[in-house]
Amino acid sequence: MDSPSRPPACARQPVKALWSLLAVAHVVARTLFLSFFYLFRSNRQHPQWTYRQALTNEFSRTAFRHMTHIRLTFPLSLKPGAEKDRFITIEPEGDVYNGILRSTSIQPAIIGATWYPRLFQPGDERKSVILHFHGGSFLWGTGRISEFDAGASALLKHVPGTALFVQYRLSSDPSVTFPAAVQDAVTAYQFLLRRGVPASNIVVSGDSAGANVLLAYLRYIASSDGNMLPVPSAALFWSPSVDLATQHDPKNVDLHDKNKTDYITGFTLVWGIDSYIPKGMKPTDPWFSPLRHPFATKVPMWVMVGEVEVLYDSTVEFANQMRSIDGNRVDLYEVPKAPHDIFFVGHVLGWSKELDTAAQSAAEFLHREAERQND
Repeated sequence: MDSPSRPPACARQPVKALWSLLAVAHVVARTLFLSFFYLFRSNRQHPQWTYRQALTNEFSRTAFRHMTHIRLTFPLSLKPGAEKDRFITIEPEGDVYNGILRSTSIQPAIIGATWYPRLFQPGDERKSVILHFHGGSFLWGTGRISEFDAGASALLKHVPGTALFVQYRLSSDPSVTFPAAVQDAVTAYQFLLRRGVPASNIVVSGDSAGANVLLAYLRYIASSDGNMLPVPSAALFWSPSVDLATQHDPKNVDLHDKNKTDYITGFTLVWGIDSYIPKGMKPTDPWFSPLRHPFATKVPMWVMVGEVEVLYDSTVEFANQMRSIDGNRVDLYEVPKAPHDIFFVGHVLGWSKELDTAAQSAAEFLHREAERQND
């Protein structure tokens, strides 16, 4: 029997090709069955969910399960696609990769990023610039418009300014582990500073696994190794992954009492965690499980969590732990009835209205913090 982290037999050819065909048939058949089953509200995962929310949540769960079984990933490209001139490449600069970020095997590299809602223009540095790190279990995602146009639009509707979504290196590439993604966070942040954007106008943001990367970045700049970097004005966390140690056991996800109202699967998380954490480090380390290692930070934090997502308990506990440290400022926003990471997939799963309300809450938090800092 294959372990969650070891590639199963169905991830190797020729079994992979056969499994892929069977997976498509299974997804189609299951979706057809559920399209009738969920017509009755009493059959849905949550009695207050809409038909669309119930169906797309289960479709996503089934799709992620099959993608994990066959180890389906997509290579990153540094070429612009539909983004055209809004997609840019960024080269690492400066001697700012110290301590935990200095690795003999993982070096800073050129990364991609996408501007929203348009290419950065002179004068934009005087407004808020949101630097976002996408989710995807450290395995998937690009931050491009096919994935985040809805999320970026919702946020920028309430926060005047621009946003840069970072295409950091993914651990679906066997040569890429921690600290590559955090190095890329430093590279992107340095890029904004060198473009003339003051740190006081930069808002850092991350969803799910991207929020885990962001927390590692904030821990880094709070340390003596990274304190040469100025702190951003605030940080936004959307369904943050804050305890990889607990998530590393699939039973803690698949047998969770909120599992039926979420689409993430334990085996998917284990695959991502094992791919991301290098040999010699453990999921319990501070860089991966900040819930177990809260830290002092000068950066005000707004934390969002879905009320019925598997990561709800850990996220609420994390916010309380961080809030208990003198000097930390943390706001927690709970989205009623919502599953994991509606910032990334809310427009697909039927949570666009709730995403808009959450973005408004984030904007109000940023406004309050700006007023406090100007006093």
